[in-house]
Amino acid sequence: MKFLDVAFSAVCASLLTRQTEGEYLSTDTYYHKKEILGPAMWHFNGAGTVMYSVDGSTVLKNVTNSGAFVAEGSRDDAVSYFSLASDGHRFVWGGSYGRPYNRVETFDIDTGEPVGYMKTCSTPLDLQYHPLRQEMWLRCAQNIKDKGHAGEIDVFSVNSLSSDFELINLNETARPYGRLAVHSSLGNYGFASAYNIPYLARMDLSSKEVVNEIQLPKAYGSYDMTYSPVNKHVYVRTRICCTCGSEDADQLSCGRGDGSPVLVENGPSASAEEQLGVCSSGCEGSKADTIGAYEVDTVSLQIVGNHNIEDTSGFGCDPVASPDGKFIVLLGNNAGKSVRIITPNGNGEKSSTAADIQTDFQGGTPGR
Repeated sequence: MKFLDVAFSAVCASLLTRQTEGEYLSTDTYYHKKEILGPAMWHFNGAGTVMYSVDGSTVLKNVTNSGAFVAEGSRDDAVSYFSLASDGHRFVWGGSYGRPYNRVETFDIDTGEPVGYMKTCSTPLDLQYHPLRQEMWLRCAQNIKDKGHAGEIDVFSVNSLSSDFELINLNETARPYGRLAVHSSLGNYGFASAYNIPYLARMDLSSKEVVNEIQLPKAYGSYDMTYSPVNKHVYVRTRICCTCGSEDADQLSCGRGDGSPVLVENGPSASAEEQLGVCSSGCEGSKADTIGAYEVDTVSLQIVGNHNIEDTSGFGCDPVASPDGKFIVLLGNNAGKSVRIITPNGNGEKSSTAADIQTDFQGGTPGR
């Protein structure tokens, strides 16, 4: 009897071992045999995604739309990628527009293989990764309430792509285009700009609510934005109103339309009375674009100053931070004549101008 028990146990153990080995072969083998691309330059385009060697000389992988995420009713050449980002350890992310719906796509960072996609709000403009929370945050141009995306700011978990979270709704105007700032040093909070809202929104990333509105004096709104963990300051480009349509106006052209009565608060045409003009992007680089970029302390929630490019070459600038935040580059609307470098000081202190670098690029248009 004991012999039969031992024999039965041996058979069961053998079957269990084989089942375990089978499970191992059907799952873990993938990780041992997948081909790693290594360092690569990724190019997203209407037909798909191409991974090149770092010097651009060799195509390492080409993933076409028809072999990835093509959906019914879409065309391979109908895709526009507004924003791209890497989380640094799992996926490369792309915010796409032009298919039957707006979505964020993910690709394996090691192999380039398409992983999946998540539907999201309209026109996915700005992807920012939050390493501390292991979340990818997205700034859209517009909510799509009738399709379940009731907000302009979405979030995705790197560890659970199938999870669907509540969006943050700025709840102000139609299509409030803007940018996003999240960072591990900011913890539970993030900041959002909007081209037609005259304040910077501070958001609670857990409750998904706007908890503070930092007013931007004499601004119509704001757009391009960057952040430095060195001083915990946000640098945000302002959008303003300007006069247009005549030789002595801030801008000669009113753009696509004829202009309308607006309140101009900056530059030589500033007045308490409304004048014929335009607002926002149509005034970038104009004589009224004198604020440039506001520098905002994320601790005190106060503006500590503003920055512009050198006075002799034009007006207005987009701030861009170096990866470590030790330098902020101001890209001006001065036809590529120069860039200004500023360096952060302590928290609550205005940054200092470090250098004006003359670039003198050719082919640019003054004021653009």
